[in-house]
Order: sequence, then C-alpha cells, then structure tokens
Amino acid sequence: LLKLDGTAVDVDVRCESIDHGGERGFLLALTDLDWSSAHDLAIERLNRLYAALAHVNQAIVRMPTRQDLFQSVCDALVEQGAVRMAWIAWKSEDELEELLPVAACGDDGGYLNGIRIFTNDTPAGNRPANTAFRQGRPFVCNDTLADLDSLPWSAEIARQGYGSCASFPIRMGGSVSGVLNVYASDAGFFQQDEITLLSAAAADISFGLDNILREQEQQKSDVVRANLMMETHDLRSAIDQHALVAITDPRGKITFAN
Repeated sequence: LLKLDGTAVDVDVRCESIDHGGERGFLLALTDLDWSSAHDLAIERLNRLYAALAHVNQAIVRMPTRQDLFQSVCDALVEQGAVRMAWIAWKSEDELEELLPVAACGDDGGYLNGIRIFTNDTPAGNRPANTAFRQGRPFVCNDTLADLDSLPWSAEIARQGYGSCASFPIRMGGSVSGVLNVYASDAGFFQQDEITLLSAAAADISFGLDNILREQEQQKSDVVRANLMMETHDLRSAIDQHALVAITDPRGKITFAN
C-alpha cells in the first residue's frame, strides 16, 4: 500500500461480506503492520518492566543491606526488565564528590570502568546521572548519539550499543544521595509509561533505604538498651555482694553482716 507521501507500507488486509439494507457489500480493514509490531513490542516491554518492578518490591522486603538491595534492583531490571544495562551511582564522601558505581548488571563491555561522574555543574560532570542528581528529577536521553552533551563519549556509547538512557534520583532520608541509571539498545525506549515505572522503582528504592536506616537505628538502640540493662544488673549484683545487712538478735542487739 502507498501512503500519500509515496512511501510503501506493509498492511494486513481483512475483508468481510456484509448485508447493508438488502444490498451486499464488503467491509475492508487495513492494519499497518509496522504500527502493530511496534505496539506489540511496547506492550511486551511494559510487561517486562512490570515484572522487574515486582522483583524490586520483593528485594525491598528481603534484602537486609543497602548493597544487597542495589544489586538486586540492577539484576531485576536487566534480567526481567529487558534493558541493556542498569547501574546505581552513589555520592562519594570525599571532597571530590563523585558519583561512584556501587552496583551494576549488564556492563559486559566495561563501560563503567572508563567513566567518572561528578556532582558539580562542570563539563566533566555533565551526564544524565549528574543532571538527575543535581536537579532531583528523572533525566532522559532517547537518542544518545544525537545528544550534544554526550559527544565526548559518543564513540564509547556507539561501541557499547546504547541507543538511549535514563537516570532517576534515589533519596535517603529525604536527600538525593544516588542515581538509578538504565540503558537500552533502542533509541526512543523511554516513553512516558517506561519513565513512570522506573520512577516508581527509584521511589521504592528510596523507601527501602529508609527502612534499612530505621532498622539499623533500632538495632543500635536495642544494643545500647541491652548493654545498659547488663551494666545495671552487674552494678546491682556488686552492691548486693558488698552490702551490709542489719541483723537484730532476740536481746535487741544489732549486728551487721555482708
């Protein structure tokens, strides 16, 4: 079939005989196969991201440490979410204030070994992760090779086969402390539905981190309370051992014994 602009498209043609007011007619349905295929692919992609999000929620409940949680999230996004690579950056505590990779999955080409990301507003730090961290909101690049900010790294991006990427801030205690970074092979991967789901994943990670913090603080409080009770018990035992006990005999004489 030819479109108005002269380009050819593949269509699925379905024809059905109908009776219209006693006259025989035909109902013709044309479906753009390219659109249908793209629509099916988008549905499959969303279903896989939903599955990945379910694994993220399970990890929040099961994982006892921050590192375990981060790695489980990255694994779920790659293995269930159909993305090419996922990694989490965390702000360093030194004066350089770098965003350091602390967990990753799918980095088979060693992309993370050759990058340095800073939290300040400099050309060296001008990456999706840096922008998401500083602005505290998702940053999406749906065509990495056409992105001017990515030009210094375009050769490596092309070698790795990353067509699009997106970064989502992770908060701990209300402040942005890290970034969830997701890379896809296809350009245009991150549409509104994908962005919404991945934003929810980052929010769930933030919730999980706050839970881990609360549990750690509770554990510290329990340890302090237990130590205090033990010290109190030891002190009482020591007092009991050295206390003088007043004894009155039948004649009214008072004596003291340990």
